[in-house]
Amino acid sequence: MKLVHFYQKITVWISSKETFTVIYRARAPYRILIEHNKTYTSKGTPGNTEISIHNLIKSHANYFKKGRRVRLTAGWYNADDTAHIIHQVVDDKISTVTPPTESAADSVVTFDITDGQKYDNLKAVKVKKSKRVRMRASQKDLDKAITAYNSKMNTARRKWIDEHPHASKKEVTAKNKYYSDKKKSYATNARSAYNKQRKELNNKKKYQIKKSYEYLSFKKNTKASTIVKKVAKESGIKLAKVNLNYDRKYTNGYTAKSKPMKVIEQIASDSDTDIIYRNDAIYLEKLDSKRKLNLYIDYTTGLLEEPEYQADNDSKVAQWQVTFLYRSLAVGDVFHLKSKAVTGWVIVLSGSNSFQSGSAPSTQVIVELYSEYKTKLTKKINKKKKADRTAKAKADKKSKAAAKKKRTARAKNKKSK
Repeated sequence: MKLVHFYQKITVWISSKETFTVIYRARAPYRILIEHNKTYTSKGTPGNTEISIHNLIKSHANYFKKGRRVRLTAGWYNADDTAHIIHQVVDDKISTVTPPTESAADSVVTFDITDGQKYDNLKAVKVKKSKRVRMRASQKDLDKAITAYNSKMNTARRKWIDEHPHASKKEVTAKNKYYSDKKKSYATNARSAYNKQRKELNNKKKYQIKKSYEYLSFKKNTKASTIVKKVAKESGIKLAKVNLNYDRKYTNGYTAKSKPMKVIEQIASDSDTDIIYRNDAIYLEKLDSKRKLNLYIDYTTGLLEEPEYQADNDSKVAQWQVTFLYRSLAVGDVFHLKSKAVTGWVIVLSGSNSFQSGSAPSTQVIVELYSEYKTKLTKKINKKKKADRTAKAKADKKSKAAAKKKRTARAKNKKSK
């Protein structure tokens, strides 16, 4: 199919049953200009779609309000409108609206749609714990009470001295002894009451239910996917998909002390898995051949220029910036690229799909050869698996040594009895 007529359709939900639609095809009667730019990345940063609609009447422009659902689709028709390639660009709620601008020649309403929700302000997850514990006299409370009483007597003694600057040495000595005796008497009585309470509680063996709030924790050898799903559920984070490249086990367990998104980011990093924001949800997604498209890009199908090598990227694998006629792509899509610089199946790591007045509708993406991407990822995962096996072996050895030491101690106690 030869790409000829660019097509855009935007729908806003005014209510659950009422919608308003604008279509752009650069020919009558669909001449209302829609410009948009959608960005996306695999670096755990929400993508953003900026949309501008020109020359709407004021009542129609007012339909586009913060919080309302908007769907944008875009693509191409062939020369005689017998075939088309149209895909959804975004379907989510408006996050911000720029006040409409008007001039003699044009009026513009502009708004943004940010992928996913902001979860940065969520507090670390704490869960309510109940324990059945023996009631015991508190040594800590005893010490605290004695210290507080001593402090009270010391304050009273200093006050008396300040109020009697002409007191004789004998009177000062007598007053010091008075307060010293009171402190000793209080401590003796407090310890006596403590010992009596301790003896009584030990004899009766009373129990009480103690409640506390503790950080969400997981037992030894819990899988990363289990931790991520539980943290997301407890904190209200929308996870549409959890498919980790390496679902590692945490040998020593895991305690989620950080904010929920920080925990998810850490687990994703440990599992060599990208966090991808798509519409209103978050994906921890394995980028693999399941997203391989029937898309072949070369100079006959829309490649606009030679791919540009990215010399300053952090990856040890070569990356290229590729620009071609508009396709609605996303992170993880795999397509076939043919050019002088690079040829083969490539995977999308980040990019933007854009149409601006005066420019050709285009897609610009950063890609790696898919084969090199898989090889790099496999090496990283194998390295982590080896490190985890070593850590588990050490933990098992330590556990066996502790168990042996405990058995030896028990045997000695039996012999001594």
